[in-house]
Amino acid sequence: MTPAVTARAPGKLVLAGEFAVLESGHPGVVAAVSRHVTAELSWGKAVFATQERSCAWAREGLAVRADLPDQPFALMAQATSVAFAFLEAQGDRPEGFALRLTSTMHDETGVKLGLGSSAATAVAVVAAVLTAFGRPVDRLTLFKLSMTAHRLALGPGSGIDVAASVFGGHLRYTGVTGSWLQRLLSRGGLGATSEIATRTWPGLGVEPLPAPPLAMRVGWTGEPSSTGAQLRRLRRRRRFHAQAYGWFLAESDAEVARFAHALRGADDKSLLEAVRGLRQALWRLSSELAVPIETVRLSELADLAQSLGGAGKSSGAGGGDCGIAFVPDGAGDTLERLWRERGITPLDLSAGADGILVARGKAVS
Repeated sequence: MTPAVTARAPGKLVLAGEFAVLESGHPGVVAAVSRHVTAELSWGKAVFATQERSCAWAREGLAVRADLPDQPFALMAQATSVAFAFLEAQGDRPEGFALRLTSTMHDETGVKLGLGSSAATAVAVVAAVLTAFGRPVDRLTLFKLSMTAHRLALGPGSGIDVAASVFGGHLRYTGVTGSWLQRLLSRGGLGATSEIATRTWPGLGVEPLPAPPLAMRVGWTGEPSSTGAQLRRLRRRRRFHAQAYGWFLAESDAEVARFAHALRGADDKSLLEAVRGLRQALWRLSSELAVPIETVRLSELADLAQSLGGAGKSSGAGGGDCGIAFVPDGAGDTLERLWRERGITPLDLSAGADGILVARGKAVS
């Protein structure tokens, strides 16, 4: 069956500002990458499907419930709920449809690579549903709706991954101030969706940046990590280590500023210095708060990059998943060979990918 709408959202890699970007006013840098989640919406029975399985869904008041409550169906249901709430506020009456997800954000065994598949799912689903019912929105509004769905389904987060999936490219990002969004959701639930979409979000900042002056190499450690578990550890421990955490935030902000300045000025030396500084700040945070960020393989990944005159670090919440590296021109292939010898898999992807792409009645090319 030819889909009525196809929406494709890219994944992400956080390049700078991990953990700090969770706090109000503290920035991070993220890149959209050429791995994607695609949502295909077709008219017919109310079914959610992935490449492996499917389930029915139904409406319960303002909410949508999936017959299987686990992921990704719970997230698909929440994103559909937010899209429906927005549509109904515009006077529309949404009906049933089939929605199928496909993803290139897993390895050959089906293990997630840590590229932000949940954020990309929320963005692709919201975009597909709104477009199917004739209410496509601008990218800022799509970000707000997708962030709302992601928050309702998975709990608090910075939104940096959602921003990458919506806007694409390389971005300097700061999240919404404090608990502002949570207060609106607690007060109005899905009924607050239209207000959330139209309000100015205090503190939110999304600035496009040029691509780095050195090509980025990405390595998969083969060790899946849970972002949620990492963030729970951080939240439990940071209040007992306020001085160390404050130092980390200040150091992260300084290195993010240097990283962004290096991108704007195409400055190889400053870029590498910033990556090394960011790695050191994360290492100290890990040591002080006992949050396992840089695993043995992530250390090897970064050390090998440094041995070739470059720099590397973990990406995202750490504890496994992916690391990134920047090395001088001509050293990339050598780095990837050395990685393979240590059991680290170089990923074939590019950074700076387009943001959300939507097409009617055909696949997105």
